[in-house]
Amino acid sequence: GDVTRLPIGTSGQILQTTGAIPAWVTRRWGVTAQFNNAASSQIVMARVPFNCLIDEWDMVLSSGPSSAVGSATVEVRVDARSSSPASSVAQISSGSLPSLSNVTNGGSSAISSWTSTSLTEDTWLTFYLASVSSADTVAFSLGGRKQ
Repeated sequence: GDVTRLPIGTSGQILQTTGAIPAWVTRRWGVTAQFNNAASSQIVMARVPFNCLIDEWDMVLSSGPSSAVGSATVEVRVDARSSSPASSVAQISSGSLPSLSNVTNGGSSAISSWTSTSLTEDTWLTFYLASVSSADTVAFSLGGRKQ
């Protein structure tokens, strides 16, 4: 039979077979925080289950069952403790806060100004709703690659 030579994979990739030919694929992850009855200063916390990198964020605004044109800003914070939410000194999204202004949804992969995009297993993410207007619900997601 024919022999297929694969290039070397990169960090975060696994070898996967689809059909007869194996290929390197990137393992993706994501987490979503939903702020219901959205108001400034609300928080949602989530534990990081494995080492990973953040490479994008997305946000959707709604009012009741419909999308809403509004504005919102979310701070992303990281802390090793689970007993209390991370404070603003633990913010990793500084420099380029995830923000929407007078739209229903949006996102970005331009996060190079964040102080850290590498997350360690068993640390905690705190999503802090810094501001919101004209929306009852804010859904905020981070996505990235498993390491």
